[in-house]
Amino acid sequence: MKKNNSLSTSNSSLGGGILDNHKPRLERFIKNKKQKQILIGTIIGIIVLIGGITLYRTFAMYKDEKSYNVIQGKVPDFRLCHVNVNTQWNFTMSEMGQEFTTPCKGNYQFELWGAQGGTNSISGKGGYTSGILSLEENENFYIFVGGSNRTNGGGISTSNGENGGGSTDIRLVNGNWSDFDSLKSRIMVAAGGGGFGALSAQAMANGGNAGGLIGYDGGNSTTSGLSGIPKGASQTAGGISNTWSNSFLGEKGSFGKGGGAPYSNSQWTYGKYVGGGGGSGYYGGGSGSNANGNVSSGGGGSSFISGHKGCDAIEESSTSNAIKHTGFSTHYSGYVFTDTKMIDGAGYSWTDTKGEHTGMPTHDGTEGNMDGNTGDGYARITYLGL
Repeated sequence: MKKNNSLSTSNSSLGGGILDNHKPRLERFIKNKKQKQILIGTIIGIIVLIGGITLYRTFAMYKDEKSYNVIQGKVPDFRLCHVNVNTQWNFTMSEMGQEFTTPCKGNYQFELWGAQGGTNSISGKGGYTSGILSLEENENFYIFVGGSNRTNGGGISTSNGENGGGSTDIRLVNGNWSDFDSLKSRIMVAAGGGGFGALSAQAMANGGNAGGLIGYDGGNSTTSGLSGIPKGASQTAGGISNTWSNSFLGEKGSFGKGGGAPYSNSQWTYGKYVGGGGGSGYYGGGSGSNANGNVSSGGGGSSFISGHKGCDAIEESSTSNAIKHTGFSTHYSGYVFTDTKMIDGAGYSWTDTKGEHTGMPTHDGTEGNMDGNTGDGYARITYLGL
């Protein structure tokens, strides 16, 4: 009996010892299991949330109250941004600046086309600029799109001659197109072409094309009567007009504005602005003029991109009466474009010098390239994602 009792006691003690030894491990297992369930539930919740947002962004129409056109991209960003990769904002000619606010952090490509000078086929064509900025959410820019009717700085001409084309630009300060502080804030400019000049069908002169760093010169209808030709703009000065009897007849281009053709009541002009207006740009081209049976066209404006080799940025302290340049391409705001392209109105690409003929992209949906932009200017911003 004692033997049996001893065995029973021993077995009981052994069983209790096993349970006692495994109790902490069991509690840890139950605790870890709960933690795993919580973790798995959290992960599933996040996946459902992201999936719902993605579906909403994929199938919902992106609404924008601005006046410009928005084309939604097809590839979701997969970050909490309500626009897709390759979404485009398109801007057409306008008398005032059009505000654009970045909807989310990421890379944005800016493309600009300057306007042609007037509508005649022999007027100067507009230029093209592009570049990429890495931006945060809610950064503001103002898009000024030039017109072939002088909008945004083209030089005046009427009747027989044609106006200079307006430039298209990106600004950090809004205001009237000619406000100096607004002009000074431009970080990218695609120049406009010069307007053609005409006394008659037998006396016409081709307008100067918009420039890369330097605008193309205008032309004369004959080799007599006028000295020199209207000049295209540079990075630091507007183009000059030509002369008669050692006097300038037309108007010199200036910062952001093409020169205007002179008005005259002489026997050659019949009281009309017959010379072509200068194209607008970073600086504007000189205007055409007329004298002694000769007529001239406007010169093309110059283009600018902050960060593009060969460009010369304005100093922040500059005033309308005292413009100073830094000798460097970076705008005082610190915005610097990468992957820049600058193509003049004849289709030639520019670095710090004029390069090969490449043509420029079209903006009307047609495939292929064009030599220079005809008609009004245009602007496009494309969201590239992170």
